[in-house]
Amino acid sequence: MVWLALGEEGVIAYGCMKTMRIVFVFAGAIFAAAFASGQAIDLYGVVKLYDVTQTSNSAPTAGATPYGFNAFVDGSGTFSGTYTVTYPGGTATPNPKTLTNESDGSFFEEGFAYADITALNAAYNNGLYSLAIPNNGAAQSVSGLNLTGDIYPDAPTIGGTWLNNRLQLDPTINNTITFSAFTLPSGSFGTGDRIFLSGEGVNYDAASTTAVMSFVINSGTLTAGQSYDFELVFVNAVYTDTTSLTSTSDNVGLAGYVTIVNFQIQAIPEPSTFAAIFGGLALAGVMIHRHRRKGQVA
Repeated sequence: MVWLALGEEGVIAYGCMKTMRIVFVFAGAIFAAAFASGQAIDLYGVVKLYDVTQTSNSAPTAGATPYGFNAFVDGSGTFSGTYTVTYPGGTATPNPKTLTNESDGSFFEEGFAYADITALNAAYNNGLYSLAIPNNGAAQSVSGLNLTGDIYPDAPTIGGTWLNNRLQLDPTINNTITFSAFTLPSGSFGTGDRIFLSGEGVNYDAASTTAVMSFVINSGTLTAGQSYDFELVFVNAVYTDTTSLTSTSDNVGLAGYVTIVNFQIQAIPEPSTFAAIFGGLALAGVMIHRHRRKGQVA
């Protein structure tokens, strides 16, 4: 598991850059939760996800098991007690399920091994999910997380120059990451929808509450010669909750459907490095040519 915190905009991440990072960046973009001293819950909820990968100018593709489920609770301070999620039916067991304590104020449950929506929904039914949260020592329950509709955002295609399965960027200039329009099977971009771009191995996150088709990575953000794992994430929040818990923090609950486009960025070397590489290749070519001519004369 990879967990990342960005100041006052809580960010969760989950292994292989897939899940929980997206949810906290999303929530931070909406609410910018102010962390309080002591024990305080900042974000909780349930999401279903569709995960794809792009390696060229062609549309991203899905692996064998691209669908998954996440339940989560995150906050600040010292936490104790048992945090659980209860499903509205399905084959996933046990039910209710105890969330894993990440020992940093975060609790997490995932299931990410389903070939299609039908298989995912058979394990984790759509409907009303609930979370048991012993916030500030008092057991509280969030029972209205209504996850229903199967409205996964369509996966966009990222433009630009691709080489060796990576998007090529010059780290010495501002780079605009462009992608095809954000759409939902149910219609246009709505008030509960969010888009963001997030990078692992580099302190970069950008989010939008409108249907943008690009983000800018400023010069100096990337290091020449390095490659980075990035995610372009589209969140359709079908339900939000800010009233169920009693706390000194901005309690944000959500249920939603998420599409994640994983891709890699290669920060190309400095121009001087390119010159040295191409100069070396040219010299090698001359030497090979001379050797071949000498062999032919002999």
